[in-house]
This record gives sequence, structure tokens and C-alpha cells, in this order.
Amino acid sequence: MFNFFKKKAENKTSELVAISHGKLVDLDTVSDPIFAQKMMGDGYALVPNDGKLYSPVSGKVKTIFPTKHAIGITTETGIDVLIHLGFDTVELEGKPFDLNIQEGQTIVAGESIGNVDLSALTQADKDKTFVVVCTDMDQVGSMEINSPQTVEATQNVGYIKIK
Repeated sequence: MFNFFKKKAENKTSELVAISHGKLVDLDTVSDPIFAQKMMGDGYALVPNDGKLYSPVSGKVKTIFPTKHAIGITTETGIDVLIHLGFDTVELEGKPFDLNIQEGQTIVAGESIGNVDLSALTQADKDKTFVVVCTDMDQVGSMEINSPQTVEATQNVGYIKIK
């Protein structure tokens, strides 16, 4: 009878966009077993054509690893997303990564967050695949990823819907 006083459940969905130009691939096909087996969470992988980086989600920059190879963002809906730039790139001590964001900064999906020197990754014999994963899958009701496909940076590639 008094249901009109109850707040309606909000549609809490975060859009996922491509973090660079390139080939979107299924996460379970990447060379790193931690990501391929989705131990860090579910999401997408992208083999980049260039080193320009864009935020995959809107939210707040939570963490930038000292070696700049990984970035944590908390979405506007409260989901934690990890961006991982290449595999075994921590050994490069941040040299190929030029980020233009700071911890605590609010960003929007598709906003420029920096550049990666892809030739430096190739010269160091590192896999240049970029990964975007949701690290708190227990909060996710559903996730949709439109892969594999060739994508333009900032193109919509899927959604994360929280429980």
C-alpha cells in the first residue's frame, strides 16, 4: 500500500569503451594465464594499433602503480576496474608509459589518459596487449563484451551492470 515511499532500484550500468585503436580479443585468449583464466576478473583485451590511451570507464582514478603499467579506476557505480598495459611490463620501470592523469582525479569514459611507446615494448620483447578487467566481480550482475572485433578508440565495447 505504501510502496510509493520506497525508492525504485536504479539501473546501475557502466559503459565500457575501447582504451585504444586496435583489435578487441576475448580475454581467455591472452598469453598471461592470470588474465586468461580471469583470476583478476572479467573484461576485455585489446591488441593496440597505436599507443594512445583513453579511459575505458567514467569514474575516479584510484591507483596508479609506480611503474605506470597498471591503473585502477572506481566507476561512478562503484565497480573497480583495472587497466593493465602489456604483460611483464613491470620490469620496464615505467619508461614506456606517459600518463597524464593523477590519483584522485575524476575522468570520463573516452578521456585521454596518456600514451604507451609500443616500439619500446616490442624492443623489450614484451606482449603489448592491453587488458581491462572488473576486479570485484562479486558486485557485478552482468557484463557484456562485444568481441572480437577491430575497434576505434573510445568506441563502446560493452557494459557492466551491478547487482
